[in-house]
Amino acid sequence: MSTRRAGVCKDGLDVRAPRWVRVYICCFAVLWLSLLASFAVRGLRGGDAGALVTAPMAAVGVFFFARFFRLRACTEGDELIVRNTMRTRRIRRTDIEDVRTGTPRGGPLSIGEAVLVLVRDGSMLSVEATMRTG
Repeated sequence: MSTRRAGVCKDGLDVRAPRWVRVYICCFAVLWLSLLASFAVRGLRGGDAGALVTAPMAAVGVFFFARFFRLRACTEGDELIVRNTMRTRRIRRTDIEDVRTGTPRGGPLSIGEAVLVLVRDGSMLSVEATMRTG
């Protein structure tokens, strides 16, 4: 039985993007959303209905900014929880075959190097919270 509060894993391993990356994501999100809001207000004041396209752009931006901010890998009991940009996956410790570094697999962050988890079912999972470019 796991005890989970507010999405925080407490057992042992807890890997997140560095703090400066998370601060950068927040600052960029504020800048992006402010820019979209100013375009929308300016367009709607001028009677331009095309300014409404900024609403879905803002919604998609909020989704991705939130997911990038919450990138994490942590353990909870006998499970490894990997929260990547597009998917969160729970893997039992007995199903982990190997852990290594290499090029990330899939997702919007497929450059650089990251920790890869090899699962017994033959899949390979990138831990995007560990991704480094360069």
